[in-house]
Amino acid sequence: MNGPIKLTSTREVDKRRQIYISPEAERIISNLQPRSVDVVAVVGPMRKGKSHFANLLCKRKSGFPLGDEMESKTKDFWFWIGPHPVQTNRYLMVVDTEGLGDYSDEEQNEKDMKYLVLATLLSNHLVFNLQGNPDHSFVSQLRLMGDLAEHVRVQKDGKDGGNNLGDHFPQLWVAVQDAHLKPPQRNGRRLTPDEFLEVMLERKDGHTKAIRSHNEMTDAVKTFFPKRHLRLIPAPSIDSDILSNLDKAGDNALQTDYKDTVDNFTREIWNSGQVKRVNGDDIRTTGLLHILRYYVNAINDPNSLPSVLGAYEAMAEGECSRAFEEQMKAFQESAEKTVKPLMPTDEETCNRRIQTAAESAVSKLSADVGKWDKVGTWKRRLQGKLETERLALLKLNSDKSKDLCEAIIKEVDRPVRQKVGKGVYNRIGGFNTYVREVDAVYSAYRQKGEMS
Repeated sequence: MNGPIKLTSTREVDKRRQIYISPEAERIISNLQPRSVDVVAVVGPMRKGKSHFANLLCKRKSGFPLGDEMESKTKDFWFWIGPHPVQTNRYLMVVDTEGLGDYSDEEQNEKDMKYLVLATLLSNHLVFNLQGNPDHSFVSQLRLMGDLAEHVRVQKDGKDGGNNLGDHFPQLWVAVQDAHLKPPQRNGRRLTPDEFLEVMLERKDGHTKAIRSHNEMTDAVKTFFPKRHLRLIPAPSIDSDILSNLDKAGDNALQTDYKDTVDNFTREIWNSGQVKRVNGDDIRTTGLLHILRYYVNAINDPNSLPSVLGAYEAMAEGECSRAFEEQMKAFQESAEKTVKPLMPTDEETCNRRIQTAAESAVSKLSADVGKWDKVGTWKRRLQGKLETERLALLKLNSDKSKDLCEAIIKEVDRPVRQKVGKGVYNRIGGFNTYVREVDAVYSAYRQKGEMS
């Protein structure tokens, strides 16, 4: 990809905001090699440096549009995907999301929740980008995280109430931009950023409505994101002109502490070795499209909640369908190269070559998606389709053999038929001559390709 493009767009349908996947995004992802994907989604309030950090994750100075005006630049979801900077044979996909709390949108809370749900479900690294110095009040900006259980389920029937979501949710990185204060000290030792996050997520004593709300939210964040981190990122510069044009600023214009911090942060994510998984299975590029379609459809449906197992089934079904189509195509290409060019031939040889191509297709399907096709539904479907193809190819071979045989007979017995018409055999010894020449016709026929 030359640069990021839109992953999703939204529009009003029957007075409801509906999310749509960009056809160009589907085309790009579907054309990639089927490899595992490390998906990093960056979310957070508008105009807090999300898009700049998304660019850094892509090892790019620019790409995702940066905004320094009152209205946020990023609308909907944008993404970039390419070879992973560190891990071999896998892709890195970075998703930049529309800012939460965009006051230009009248349906802010509903929109924010939909975007947060989709970003959470799609990623294996969720970067929640904030700005300023972290304190107990800044934790309130994670309030939407505490409501995820109301909008996501593990089981398809939704009866789990959002339990065990933490087993399926991404690793959470709370990135605080422009932080100039260090974590406080405890017991004579300065806390690490991760320890500081845990302090801010501690329950408060008391029974007021505000305290109960705080405790419910922090408990939910800790439950949903058992793997969580805090990273404090200093300001890139004190020069307002540089801050307004970060995508154009040279490295020499940025503070060393900032460059070192963001370099370490991005490498932490790259070096994690993680990839997107659903229900314990690694997701490849092809499967990523299936779960994305499922989640978008479920989020758009007012009578449905997206579920982890629902996405898993959609991914498994989609991957099995893909493998089925690929192996049918591979079989047909093999038949064009190894079976049809030899036609007509004897039935045993023809059948043997067909069976070899069919067995290869079934074996490759099982190796590709056998873990999802546990009861063998797609394997049997492929075998049934291949049997239909086998019979059709044998029929084609038989028809070609028949046509060739008839053509050969007409060619080799023409002299005999001409002699019969002229009465050449109507003399003494003519019958023996006739028998001899007919035997020669049979011999010539067999040499030219009799069908066995």
